[in-house]
Amino acid sequence: MTRDRLQGQGVAELIDRLEERVLQCDAEGRILFCSKSDTGLLGYKPPELAQRRLIDLVHPDDRTAFPTWPGPGSSSPRATLRLLSVDGAVGWCEVQLHHLFDLGSIAVVEDVSLREQARQQADEMLTRLTKLAAKVPGVLYQYQQWPDGRACFPFATDGLFDVYGVRPDQVVTDATPVFEILHPDDVERVAERIQASARTLTTWRDSYRAIAPDGRTVWLEGESEPEAMADGSVLWHGYIREVTEQKLASERLEASEALYRAIFHNVNDGIILHRVMPDGRPGPFEEVNDVACRILRYSRDELTKLAPGKIDDPEAMLDIAAIMQSLRDTGHANFESLLIAGDGTRIECEVSAHQFEYRGEQRILSVLRDIRERKTAERELRQALREMSEAQDALRLHARVFESTREGIIITDRNNHILTVNAAYSEITGYSAREVIGRNPSIVGSGEVDKSVYREMWRSLDSEGHWQGELLNRRKDGSVYPQWLSISAVRGDGDDVTHYIGWLRDLTREKEIERRIERLSNLDSLTGLPNRSLFRDRLEVQAATSGKRGKPFSLLYLDLDRFKIVNDSMGTESGDAYLQKMAERLVRLLRPTDTVSRLGGDEFALLLPDTDAEGAAHLAGKVQAELNRPHKIGDRTLSLTVSIGIAIYPQDGKDYQSLLTAADVAVNRAKEKGRNTSEFFTVELQDQARRTLQIETDLRAAMVKGELSLHYQPKVDLASGEIVGAEALLRWQHPERGAMSPAEFIPVAEETDLIVEVGHWVLDAALGQQVAWREQALATLPVAVNLSVREFRQPDLVDLIARKLAEHRIDPSLLELEITEGVSLDDSIGVVEVMQRLRKLGVAMAIDDFGTGYSSLSYLKRFSINDLKIDQSFVRALDGDNQAIVTAIVGVARGLGFSTTAEGIETAEQLAFLKRQGCKCGQGYYFSRPVPADEFAALLRQPKAYTDLISPV
Repeated sequence: MTRDRLQGQGVAELIDRLEERVLQCDAEGRILFCSKSDTGLLGYKPPELAQRRLIDLVHPDDRTAFPTWPGPGSSSPRATLRLLSVDGAVGWCEVQLHHLFDLGSIAVVEDVSLREQARQQADEMLTRLTKLAAKVPGVLYQYQQWPDGRACFPFATDGLFDVYGVRPDQVVTDATPVFEILHPDDVERVAERIQASARTLTTWRDSYRAIAPDGRTVWLEGESEPEAMADGSVLWHGYIREVTEQKLASERLEASEALYRAIFHNVNDGIILHRVMPDGRPGPFEEVNDVACRILRYSRDELTKLAPGKIDDPEAMLDIAAIMQSLRDTGHANFESLLIAGDGTRIECEVSAHQFEYRGEQRILSVLRDIRERKTAERELRQALREMSEAQDALRLHARVFESTREGIIITDRNNHILTVNAAYSEITGYSAREVIGRNPSIVGSGEVDKSVYREMWRSLDSEGHWQGELLNRRKDGSVYPQWLSISAVRGDGDDVTHYIGWLRDLTREKEIERRIERLSNLDSLTGLPNRSLFRDRLEVQAATSGKRGKPFSLLYLDLDRFKIVNDSMGTESGDAYLQKMAERLVRLLRPTDTVSRLGGDEFALLLPDTDAEGAAHLAGKVQAELNRPHKIGDRTLSLTVSIGIAIYPQDGKDYQSLLTAADVAVNRAKEKGRNTSEFFTVELQDQARRTLQIETDLRAAMVKGELSLHYQPKVDLASGEIVGAEALLRWQHPERGAMSPAEFIPVAEETDLIVEVGHWVLDAALGQQVAWREQALATLPVAVNLSVREFRQPDLVDLIARKLAEHRIDPSLLELEITEGVSLDDSIGVVEVMQRLRKLGVAMAIDDFGTGYSSLSYLKRFSINDLKIDQSFVRALDGDNQAIVTAIVGVARGLGFSTTAEGIETAEQLAFLKRQGCKCGQGYYFSRPVPADEFAALLRQPKAYTDLISPV
């Protein structure tokens, strides 16, 4: 190989100084010259490169990408290729071919291995990040927007398809497909918020709707941070997730409260709700709407501290007893009242009161209307009529009042011929003034009012000059409506009647409110069945009837088995649909004289008149057969069973409470027997229920009387025999029954909120005992306390435990909380979040009796726990199956990084087996029974008391 041609040009030395390699080749691509000949190329010495084709040095897989040698005076594009070194190693180079008129074919080769390695590492990192982002719920994305309106998604995870039905590659250059599926009503608002975020470079955060590929409207929630780019665009980094279920759940919760509030607050009149006291007097105001506060000029807090009579004018007190008697007799009372407002103003009000039963108590709903304007107008109008002939100006003044009032006004002459009506009258009745003037007001009569009402009206007008009351009248379109009418007689100078003035108000809306309130009071809002209150009324009427006739009737108490599974797995909407179908089937199954009621939740009751025990048992079988048939709920088919308790009148009870209690006791026995069966009430069941109630009563007193105590069972390291902790166990020394078994009283406490009070007592006692041991200079060891499902559901559980630890000045690491699998699987209480907060607090967590419940590994790996406690039932009978279960539990715990503690160790053989499997700790009678605190203190003075019991495996 020679440099003559280059040397002759006087540029070889200059070329040697370049970073790139310059190769001179012949027409067939063979190498004639290589710059930097002293170091060679790719490990080849200059003689080894001579006459070799440059393409032969290219990796075989890249040779198709090798550029074509150019014609004279031109160059090829740059190509990045892999070249093979003399030892077979691969290096990345960038190659460009030139054809110079004087020098011929020239190849410029640049080593870019470092650059390619960096690019590959970046690609690998991007691939890993993309895979990681794909695991995140929803979609992670980058959204870029330029000032001219162009926008795209440079990056988005595959979750974009799940959320929008759009693939990421569809929006890399144009974001339009994403915006096309936004709900039409939300597009403009979303765009405005994006623009605002771009202008201010502040966080974009929004909730909005989109149309899913299947046509559903879904709710989305997103958040992203903007970043200004050098090219003038804005780049957002953020996430989007679907929140439809959360939105619907929130809307359902709000709707259940909004129904009553909408009725209560969206009326033009003041409304006051209060209960009827046991002595029959009206009680304090319970709730008032804004209009009532505005009329009476009191705040809501001030009004709810008052009662009827407290705001009445002392000089115009009403006959409260007569009003209450009217409410008791008819359920309604209408009257006018003079009230003293909060600022001392006297207010004339028209009151329409309605009495109804709600949750077993009588309540009164009073509708108040400020009639000062009406009264003033009425007085002014009378004065105007008296002075009509003398003061036309005054008449025009009062005419303005006449036309502007919101109530209908009708004026007749002494013969009851209509002289004039105002616009409100025409709006209410549909008749114009031209159509009614000169006619009798009876043209709006409905024909549905008894003639005695009109006779009483004219009698009152003749004797008292005034009448008011409720009528049913007919509009021009034929529709009948309720109307409140107040008529006054106008007398002239000779005391003769000259005119009649009628004030009328349309009561349609008020009556609808009354009907809604009555429906809410008596019917279940979900199924439309009689609620507990109405069912009680019907049962008591039936008891009175059956008592006179000497005939029995039956009460069936129905409780769906495992209904919670439906709500937990399919949602409350599916659960509600199931209950509605169940109600429909029960109604079809019963006689017209029977009553089916929804008492609440998944509990129903059947009232069967003239039905004895045999008939009740027969119907119970038919009910179970009917309800066991599959229900179609959406695209799912469900089949649930039902437990039934039966009580018969009169042997099982003679009133509502005794019969319902008897049926409830019977249905509990049916569930204890395995569910999907029916049980009659018996005296034995009643005795058992009384015993349960007595235990509950005595247990409440036990906490006050100091009958409860804690015993402590040591937790032993199976490798060293050292005591490493203790479990606090509740004991009860009953003054009459002696030592009570926890198996007898703990289930009773768990059925009620009493377990929460007991749990607080246990936590305080255990922490207080640790303080006592610390003051005795004894070893400080972790103490385990058990938590029930009800305790875990306390919304302030974490704060409570933190407060107790602070009060006793106990290190959180010295407290271990034990929960059962039943607690850990209850998603309704946010188990994972609570456990994480407890772990963050520093408290240790353990799952007790592991292996006896659901034992879901998918749940287990999410929990922030320290220890799995193997249930004693597996340890005490170490046969082949139980040995396999224990081995599996220890293996799972080891794999997930948990410790294991075996309960119920009683023999050396059990201990030896557990040690061989790698179980870390143990408890049981082999070491010690649970002992009082002072005896456990003696054990703490000998921390290695059980070393002799530990033998080598």
